[in-house]
Amino acid sequence: MRTDEVPDLVVDRHMTQLPGAQAAGAVIDDHTCRVGLRTQELRCSGHHGMLVTMTTDVADAPVELFPSVVLGWSYWWRQRVMALRERPVASEELPPPPERLDLVEDGRSYVVRLEGWERTEWPSPPPRPRIDWDVDEA
Repeated sequence: MRTDEVPDLVVDRHMTQLPGAQAAGAVIDDHTCRVGLRTQELRCSGHHGMLVTMTTDVADAPVELFPSVVLGWSYWWRQRVMALRERPVASEELPPPPERLDLVEDGRSYVVRLEGWERTEWPSPPPRPRIDWDVDEA
């Protein structure tokens, strides 16, 4: 992310332009990443999600992996709840993220704090113009 960009707008752009992405992040510095997490399945209408700021005190932490950490937590939460219920869990029922998660990479553990979360929506990307490949031969 460039220094003149707003992290939320970077995440919004990625989540809008990549409707198949379940999570995307804007790395702010070597400690912080603003992450968007899609909380609704792709087959559902709408693109509900949440934004969360993820930070660590460790300077060499793999900040670029923070979106994967919160995405893994969301999968874990859904599987756990579905095992306890008799009906499927609606994706929009995803609770606020925990205050911390542990990121383990290459045998090393990093404590990641999750702060400043908020619910949001991303619009569908604009339709792409149809390309007419028929060429009149003159």
